[in-house]
Amino acid sequence: MNFKRKLFGCFLMVAFISLSAFPLFAESDTQKIMIKVEGLYCPFCAYGLEKQLKKLDGFKKVEVNLKHGVAELYIKPGVTVTDAVIQTAVEDAGFDSATITRKQNGDNK
Repeated sequence: MNFKRKLFGCFLMVAFISLSAFPLFAESDTQKIMIKVEGLYCPFCAYGLEKQLKKLDGFKKVEVNLKHGVAELYIKPGVTVTDAVIQTAVEDAGFDSATITRKQNGDNK
């Protein structure tokens, strides 16, 4: 009986490690978009920008870093979002200019 318990425990551990590593592989197809926004100074500004960007379809996650004036968007695999759509969302949040940089998740550039 003790051997079966140890074997079952090992099985559970392997299953847990396999399942917890799965999102790491799924994230490799995610595209990250960084938006440098001029005039992002207060928490209300950050909240308004985040709220506007979350209205767009195809994003897994939206994070706004107020200290650096940057919004990071993580696009779902297979979804395409143009810079024009992002720029419109930034303008709708009340900001004039934004620099948009794209990279594949896992890129070191």
